[in-house]
Amino acid sequence: MEHPSAASSPSLEVLTPHNRSRLVLSATLTLTLSILGSSVLPVPFAISRTGIFMGLVTMVVVAYSNALTSILLLRASGRTGHDTYEGVAESAGGPVLKVATRVSLILLLFVLPLCCMRRMRSLELAGTAGVGVVAAIACIMVWDSWQAGFPAIASGDLPLWAPKASSDLPEAFSVLGFAFYIQPMMMPLLHEMPSGQLGIALTERAVYIVVMGVAISVYGIMGFAAAARYGQATQGNVLVNTWLGGPAEGLLDAVMAIYLSISIPPMQMSLRYTLDCLVAGEAAPPSTRRQILETVLIVLGSLSVALVFPSAAEKIFAVTGATAVCLVCYLLPVVIHLLLRTDRGEQTGPESNQGATLEAALRSDVIH
Repeated sequence: MEHPSAASSPSLEVLTPHNRSRLVLSATLTLTLSILGSSVLPVPFAISRTGIFMGLVTMVVVAYSNALTSILLLRASGRTGHDTYEGVAESAGGPVLKVATRVSLILLLFVLPLCCMRRMRSLELAGTAGVGVVAAIACIMVWDSWQAGFPAIASGDLPLWAPKASSDLPEAFSVLGFAFYIQPMMMPLLHEMPSGQLGIALTERAVYIVVMGVAISVYGIMGFAAAARYGQATQGNVLVNTWLGGPAEGLLDAVMAIYLSISIPPMQMSLRYTLDCLVAGEAAPPSTRRQILETVLIVLGSLSVALVFPSAAEKIFAVTGATAVCLVCYLLPVVIHLLLRTDRGEQTGPESNQGATLEAALRSDVIH
């Protein structure tokens, strides 16, 4: 969709520093809910195979790559006046790139009440609760591992610097490569932010906080604690390992199941956003009936794959997801950036100057 007033970006006076900070916090909580999700479960397995140092280095590289391509995509949105991924792609590379982007998005994202909500930022409260759940689970893992004396480190079962040769290494690195993608969920969120350069600058700040701050911290803490506790016995789903024991273990699983159910809607909403543009066009007015029908279709589509292929569904989604993550998160944002830079050159007009002013002002704010 083209941004309502992309051509006339708001001035700094439109929003007070407090309101800008409030928008950044709202976007941060929503994006945190979407980026963590089920990724918190296999990351400890990946760390146990790659080793602590190599795992942390990989996480930083992947996180920075995702943050960088996200910023490239946001700035491309500002230059084209579109706030949909496929709209930006079409402006940069024409209909062919638009189709490639749309196919990739649908492949990537192939709980119902939350999914039916119209605005992604309505999930802010769920995001707050989700952060609390993940923080509590991380504390449990750190406490249990500390109480046990970090046995995998003491025994040498967990490599500290270099990974051990293992057939699990490719899977471990691919898990870390999946763990930080945020681009598909970021673009629908941009549509709910203030128009023009201000909304882009606010979203950029939220992306940096989530990817380089929250995600690295959560993955690093949980990955280290679980891998230091169980070493090579760390499971692909870290909750399969024992943490609390007895009835409390079942309660922990139940809480995590609830968290996973509220982390799915941001991904589903981004897919619905793409399908809605495909079905109704980018300029179509919102329709509750249409969005509910699209949501039901998406959820039933994924459910039907799981029911028809109960023992192979995860492999199907893994293959389509891996392909689409590579395209949507790494390749397409760079292609769009290069095409726009080649076609239009560096932007040096008033809009660019205003963007720099906004960015400088945002850096001086403090989130309260």
